[in-house]
Amino acid sequence: MTTWIECINVYSKIFATLDKYTNERFPVIKDDTALKNISVHILEKFHINLNNSLHIMLEIQQRPLDFLSLGLIFRGMLSDIINYRYLHFIYEHFGQQDFENEVLILELDFAGNYKSIVDSEKVIGGADETKMREIDAKFFSNFAKFYSNGTKKKAEDFRVHDFRMRVNDYAAKNNINLPNRLETEWAKILLVNDQYTEHVKIAYNYLAVFQHFSGSAYNFYKNEDYLAYNPNLAAIQSLIVIDTIVKIIKVMSPGDAYIPTFIEIGVIGFRPG
Repeated sequence: MTTWIECINVYSKIFATLDKYTNERFPVIKDDTALKNISVHILEKFHINLNNSLHIMLEIQQRPLDFLSLGLIFRGMLSDIINYRYLHFIYEHFGQQDFENEVLILELDFAGNYKSIVDSEKVIGGADETKMREIDAKFFSNFAKFYSNGTKKKAEDFRVHDFRMRVNDYAAKNNINLPNRLETEWAKILLVNDQYTEHVKIAYNYLAVFQHFSGSAYNFYKNEDYLAYNPNLAAIQSLIVIDTIVKIIKVMSPGDAYIPTFIEIGVIGFRPG
């Protein structure tokens, strides 16, 4: 079984190496494409979340239930990993236009959520009709591409008409059974079928429990068997984090000397002895 000491050692190496990479490379790397821009954002979020993960790991042996907070951080990172793997896959297999369309669909989801916040602010703030019109006008000016006559567009409005057919053809040729909605995280996990797909599935299924509000879920957190497994989950998470970082660096600066450094951390990180 993996120990928290081993996890702390590996996560410290990942964080220290990523910290050095961002300090050295970010000032000179140009995020001049949509893929590079997203790559920078993901690395910045990884940098923050790895640092906070380490703070919790340092206390977790004395307070095992701190994994509740660590699991939520891991789940947020996993969402970024799933979406980045998906977008990177679309870019490599289907090209720039389909990639940009999928980026817009992610923005579409955000626009809908943000609209709910705006509507709530109007109620909480007690805005009069004039102020409400001003708030709406500002929102729709910022997110005009995602709405038509005040109604939010659908994902398919942003896709080339044969995109899903091409994705389905790829899935059929590779024996991938995709669900109907490609926007779900599970569909994105299944489509990117590589050596880390099973790791992503394990992390997804395990961390999904952290989103359940029930007595059974809380008892799951305290189950001694699963408390002992938590460092193993952290080890799995570290591998898919490293793989995503490597993918990103290959996009940002192909052939970068940091690539083998990160790969080495993943290869020898939890090796016995």
